[in-house]
Amino acid sequence: MTTSDEMDGLSADPRFLELQEQLRDAVFTGLSTLSPSRWATPEPQATPAATHDNSEQQRKNRRLDYASTSIPQVRLINYLRNWVTECAPYLDKFDEARHFQIQVPILAQKSPALFYAILAFSARQMERRNPSLPESYDSLELYQQSILALGPSLQAKDPSILVTASILAVFELMAGSSKDWRRHLEEGCAGLFEFFGVNGFSGGLPQAVWISRPDNAATHGSPEESGHAVDTYVEELFWQHSQGSRDMYANWALYLCAEVCNLRYRLVRYLGLGEQDDSDNRPFTKRWEQLWFRLQRWYDRRPRPMMPIIDAKAKTAEGHLFPTILFSHWAAISSNQLYHAACILMLEMRRSNSVTPEFSAVWHARRICGISGSNPHLGSLINAIQPLYLAGKIFTHVSERREVARILLHIDQATGWGALWRLRDLDAEWGYEPDEMLNMSDTTPDYHPALREHSLHTSLTMSACRPVIHVLGSLNLDQVSYVPHHPHPGETMTASGFEAGCGGKGANQAVACAKLSRTRTLEDPSVDVFMIGAVGGDVAGSGLSESLASCGVDTSMVRVNDSGGEDSQTGIAVIIIDESDGQNRIILSPGANRSVGFDHVQQSVSLKPDLLILQMEVPAPTVLDSIQAAKAAKVPVLLNQAPVIALPSEAYQGLDHLILNETEAALVADVAASELEDPSSLATVANQLLQKGVKNVVLTLGARGVFYACESGERRLVPALKVDAIDTTAAGDTFIGAYAVAFAEETSR
Repeated sequence: MTTSDEMDGLSADPRFLELQEQLRDAVFTGLSTLSPSRWATPEPQATPAATHDNSEQQRKNRRLDYASTSIPQVRLINYLRNWVTECAPYLDKFDEARHFQIQVPILAQKSPALFYAILAFSARQMERRNPSLPESYDSLELYQQSILALGPSLQAKDPSILVTASILAVFELMAGSSKDWRRHLEEGCAGLFEFFGVNGFSGGLPQAVWISRPDNAATHGSPEESGHAVDTYVEELFWQHSQGSRDMYANWALYLCAEVCNLRYRLVRYLGLGEQDDSDNRPFTKRWEQLWFRLQRWYDRRPRPMMPIIDAKAKTAEGHLFPTILFSHWAAISSNQLYHAACILMLEMRRSNSVTPEFSAVWHARRICGISGSNPHLGSLINAIQPLYLAGKIFTHVSERREVARILLHIDQATGWGALWRLRDLDAEWGYEPDEMLNMSDTTPDYHPALREHSLHTSLTMSACRPVIHVLGSLNLDQVSYVPHHPHPGETMTASGFEAGCGGKGANQAVACAKLSRTRTLEDPSVDVFMIGAVGGDVAGSGLSESLASCGVDTSMVRVNDSGGEDSQTGIAVIIIDESDGQNRIILSPGANRSVGFDHVQQSVSLKPDLLILQMEVPAPTVLDSIQAAKAAKVPVLLNQAPVIALPSEAYQGLDHLILNETEAALVADVAASELEDPSSLATVANQLLQKGVKNVVLTLGARGVFYACESGERRLVPALKVDAIDTTAAGDTFIGAYAVAFAEETSR
């Protein structure tokens, strides 16, 4: 029996260079000259004078045989050429030695089963990539020929059957979903790998074949798809073998992803179904923590070639929903995506309260999409199908979902690899009709975010990028009544006027930032403003989003709650305005604002804006999480503590900006509002807040102006311009918008 090591021996054969040259000549220039010009033409009989030497005779004996199929020779040559230039690089994505591109076609000259397998794979890829061509069944015929030839190879225990079976398994994966080839994979390939003793450290072609196994990279989607026993390799072997090897470092990520799938499988089988796990008696929590540590260690230890050469924040205003993450090596593309996919699966099994990015499933999902949209390497795009599915399940906004659909559509059209079955799965996850998102997406065949005109340049030219402000807060429908005076207890009053409009402190401040950063015609913005919050699935919610967008606010991170219940109603603010002095009183019904939570925080902080603005009209725990997460990510925070809700002292430590009006300042400092009429009392309150750790304190005083105090020691009362007040509603929010824009513009210079 020939061992797997001997199968790899061709690479050391003294005639390897001659065979490699023959391969190149046959594929690109003269393959047709090595075969008869017509199928029925017999080989000419050699005369003694024209007898070739033994080496030439051996070359003739190794000619590829085209006569077993009805497919014209010219098409078979095209399929072989396509294998070398298009298909093999996908399987070689973690193999710089390019075994599938160079050595497998050489092996195929002696193995009909392997020969027809690579032609079938290539034909299928060409058929799928060019649906406009006349319908062809070449791939099916070649697939059948390979299977017919596989029997004798199995009887002879030919090691090339390992390569053949793997290629056929990938062929089946390309032709359908993972459910269609699981049986073939489990009952066929797995046994062959065990029979030949091949694993991820075998070296040479056997290792390349093992790494190309479809179950290694394609099955991380659900427990029932990931039930294969994961080989128990010692992780330190990966560390030792990966020194100086980008391929092995990428394979390490592949192994860790398989470990995550195994843990997920065990969670369902042993914890969910209550079966006894005799192979591992560690508590699930312990297993999870240890595997999570190993994943983060892989990420932290990445050598320079495995790290992005460009990592730029998303610029939604320029059409970029996800960050631009560009790699210089193909193995780095897929391995980093596998890391993010594995982390999403881990966080599905056990959520964490940490606010750092690696514990955010949204952050990992955005990174997956950013990598897919920035790197047009076709082999890596094929590997992105399952990670994109995991990322897509997390997104709630239609713009994010549409972008995922576009990338999957591009993969399907550009690579010939079936990706739309996963998009249909996402349709079901999102609650859409089959192919509904596909019909909503851009169907341009050459679509790819990384290839859009000017996209890469404008995303990465950081000096030309505008600063970004995120406003995480409330969105309300304001119902405003104008009265001669505020009603007394028990008094019923008829309003002299009524208006309904868009409001909420968060929305007001976002609009103020957007308008004050633009010209009067809302053009040429100096900052990009994003609103982060939630509205109900009602008319008020859609009206709010449209109104914000018309003012220049990006609403791609405003989520729509339409699942029913109180949180599915847009927030309402009842406002009563005293016509005599313009003073107002406000009653809030939060509605959907109650649902603004930790995932919103993660979504914002993971993008690292230049300033994050917060108020207290969303749940207080969300505000506290935002402050903590922003501190960890070194994102400046502006807190408008209104309405006043008591916060722990640590919330003020390191807080960049705190803006309060007179009433709010008195409540926070626990003093009477009348005391703040004295300028010295203003300084006392400001000093109290500075001592808690706030860096800049701003107190708005209505007609008197503004008092500010800085940690540097500067104190000043700035008088207000004298005007006739008509309506003070959102005056404080407008001030905050002006302050925020000035800060963002100044810090970006």
